Amino acid sequence: MRKPLALLLAVFMSVTVMSQSLRESVVVVTPTYSEKTQQFLSTFGKHLKSDGFYAAAEILESYSKGIYGSGFAYHDTISGKMYIVTNRHVVDQASEVDIEITSNDNTHKITNCQVVACDDALDLALILLPESETGNIVPLPLLFEALHDGDNVFTAGYPGLAGKPSWQYANGIISNASLTLESLVSTSKSRFIQHTAPVDAGSSGSPLLIKTDNNITGHSVIGINTWKANGRENTNLAIPASAIIELIEKSVGQPATNDSIRLKERAQGLTKAVKETYKSVIPYVSYGFVSEISASTFYDLIIQSSDNAQTAINESYEQGKPLDGIRIGIADIICQKFVQKDYKFNRIVSIDADKHTATVEYISGNKTIDTEWELEQGNWRIKGADNMNKTDIEPNGISKTYGFGTSIYANVGFPFNKDYYGMLYNISFKRTVATFLTYELGIGAINAKTTGIEWDYTNPQEPVEVPVTNNHTMADINIGIGGQLPIKCSVIYIVPYVKGLGGLCAGKEIFGINYGINAGLEFAYKFGYQKYVLLNVGYLHRWTSLFDFGSARETQPFSGITAAIGVSL
Repeated sequence: MRKPLALLLAVFMSVTVMSQSLRESVVVVTPTYSEKTQQFLSTFGKHLKSDGFYAAAEILESYSKGIYGSGFAYHDTISGKMYIVTNRHVVDQASEVDIEITSNDNTHKITNCQVVACDDALDLALILLPESETGNIVPLPLLFEALHDGDNVFTAGYPGLAGKPSWQYANGIISNASLTLESLVSTSKSRFIQHTAPVDAGSSGSPLLIKTDNNITGHSVIGINTWKANGRENTNLAIPASAIIELIEKSVGQPATNDSIRLKERAQGLTKAVKETYKSVIPYVSYGFVSEISASTFYDLIIQSSDNAQTAINESYEQGKPLDGIRIGIADIICQKFVQKDYKFNRIVSIDADKHTATVEYISGNKTIDTEWELEQGNWRIKGADNMNKTDIEPNGISKTYGFGTSIYANVGFPFNKDYYGMLYNISFKRTVATFLTYELGIGAINAKTTGIEWDYTNPQEPVEVPVTNNHTMADINIGIGGQLPIKCSVIYIVPYVKGLGGLCAGKEIFGINYGINAGLEFAYKFGYQKYVLLNVGYLHRWTSLFDFGSARETQPFSGITAAIGVSL
């Protein structure tokens, strides 16, 4: 009886040790953001929420408050270095991360670990562990043997529980050993492992495991968990382990190359990428560029993006990747700007080795532009260009994106001919069509002096015409149709306009028709997607034909200055 009991105890101890060792291999990855980046994420999230993009706003606000994911340790035998492998979207907008290793309810934290490589297409990132910390973590081996549908697999990571990372080890099966999907950011098709082992928020970057006997943990990595399929149950995707080796060999496994050579290769690569598709340009866009985008600029970005890019931006928001959406928009605009002028790489103007920044010059005919670059997450990426202002995507000048769905104005008119008119008060609702056309509906009131003829029947035999002057308070309703020419000056738009007006007016025992013209200048401050504060000053000349139940009445045309303040809804 003692032998079976001892054997059972040994098995239990073995499982416990393996589980504990696995906890020393799988870590919590927490990105660290600069103060500027935190402010961008928080401010942008609030703007998106005010504009009704609630899901995307929650993602950005969670970024600003601090997010985390999972990762696992891998030892590269060629370079002798230890890396944490995770998803790229876990380290979005961060160049450094903190690593937490949990063992026996003790947590060991490693701060300021560098993100040294990223694969945009396959959502992979490598984090370099300091040599002094490699003894505190157990690396996991990668397994490349053939997989089959129905194979047992395991996930190990730190999904959230009560708002904090919580260890989870669970199993499932491979439901599709070789799933081929077109990636969001790559035109090539990539293979994934589809499985049913639980993957929850916080598990991003965790390993997909299979049990083996070749290491202390009893597990080997066959893939890295990355996405869940919306609208389906137990449909989780993992990137095969072979992609991890490819990233290491491509990014950190090659002999060191000086910055100028690497930068030149990337700068030349951009000129080729812009001729393909925005998807090819995305890996060249830095997160530093992303953090320079304001809320109003982002809406300009969407409006100017191609139809395909707009669809991809919407998809990235639905998938909870708003930062990817911004990069897509920037990449698409870069394509448009560079292809229009057929810019080609000319030279590297300067490199700052300490700040890891550079200036690269492109040329088209006799025209040159400077572009800003930075070394970010192991790659040289573009951060700005002379032909693409970071805080002002649409160039100053005549705007093709100005406009709003509906705006409401409070209007007042100051008459020149005060002997005939009092102040004009009006509330109007206005819409823009294709930027340059407008139509509106206005409801108002005015006090007007009218003149006419009445008959004096004191002597019935000889009635006398008597001139009569009356004051009338009249309500009116008008429809306006016109044109405008919005001129962009950063977030301020100067909009000359002209419109024709026509409508009806009525007062006590009197009614008539209005028609006229209104021209002036509008100033608009943009603060969100099709959201503006509006102020305009104009000149109004309006004729009124009045009828007093069959007797003609006359009044002078209204001529005066109008002023209005409004806001788009």
